[in-house]
Amino acid sequence: MVAEDLIGALREGSKLVSNRDDDAFDRLSNKYSIGLLFMCALLISSYSYIGDPIDCYEPQEFEDQWVEYMDNICWVQNTYYIPFNQSIVKPESGFADKHKEELQYYQWVPIILAMQAFLFMIPGVFWNIAAEGSGYNIKDIVKICRDTESLNPETRDESITYLANNMVRFINYRQPYKNRRMPMGKRFGKYVFIMYMITKMLYIANAVIQIFLLNAILGDGYTNFGYASVRDLTKGLDWQTSPVFPQITICSFEIRRLGQNIHRYTVQCLLSVNLFNEKVYMVIWWWLLLVAVLSTLGLILWLFTATSSSSQRAYTKKYLKIMGRYHKDHDVAHFVEHFLRLDGVFTLRQIGKNTNDAVVGEVMAALWDRYMDTRKTFSPMEEERV
Repeated sequence: MVAEDLIGALREGSKLVSNRDDDAFDRLSNKYSIGLLFMCALLISSYSYIGDPIDCYEPQEFEDQWVEYMDNICWVQNTYYIPFNQSIVKPESGFADKHKEELQYYQWVPIILAMQAFLFMIPGVFWNIAAEGSGYNIKDIVKICRDTESLNPETRDESITYLANNMVRFINYRQPYKNRRMPMGKRFGKYVFIMYMITKMLYIANAVIQIFLLNAILGDGYTNFGYASVRDLTKGLDWQTSPVFPQITICSFEIRRLGQNIHRYTVQCLLSVNLFNEKVYMVIWWWLLLVAVLSTLGLILWLFTATSSSSQRAYTKKYLKIMGRYHKDHDVAHFVEHFLRLDGVFTLRQIGKNTNDAVVGEVMAALWDRYMDTRKTFSPMEEERV
């Protein structure tokens, strides 16, 4: 039953991935990052809760069951790190002086990784809500376009016509933005694109903020952990002794016997799970940096290509020529600036990124035909409001 549920979940997940309404830069975050983090969480949890994540050096008087208890209590409570070149100070309390911060993360690493995956989902959820409430439900539009690729010509034409009619219905719903000081909102032809740019900024912010959050959770030094690890490795230094993920730690605990007879112990432990935590979070550090850089590049590319009037006209003109609809530049400019506007061209670009040029050309041609039919019903003064 569990296996069937898992297979069903994977099928549903594959359907969500196939109905894409974003680009390759976004999928680094909302697909590959989430998969990487869940895979790492599974790896660490299997070792932490099934394997032997910690082994402590037992005192001579300890029996076998005491050794198992000592390992368990040192795993449950936090251990702490003291470098070998520093002495373990034993104050009057009988415990070693915990002058270094305790390691409070290693029991929670699988949960931390799962929470990181959840944070990568938030920008995608924001984009889905914004897109669905805008009128241009790009996910549904892309899904219809992807489905048309396998349809026969007659059914394909019907689907393209249906899609174009829905897009035109929303285009006609919008108010003209001339003489408006603040042309903002869903009805002024740029709302969907602005929401998408905000989503991209959220992807960038998420990757950067996660590095600083991990620095607060794992301890100071993680902000440059990946770079420092590679630097030490290239210099031949022992990069595996980082204080962020120490493998040799100190554990202090008490054993209470009859009366007020309390025995205090300070032992050295091998925190072997940190061998995996260290490698995992070195990869994650470089991955977060890669996501932040490429997401920034994706944002810049969209801002330069999608917001430029000449780029919008060139993109539209290309497909109109392919479909035999091109007449003159003035008509193309009017079609782009007063009919499609920024949101319309953006939607067509997203269709192209997730389907193929043939589908974009057919949708563009259908929209052009509807635009030309609409222009015939308006006087020259009214054309500016189309």
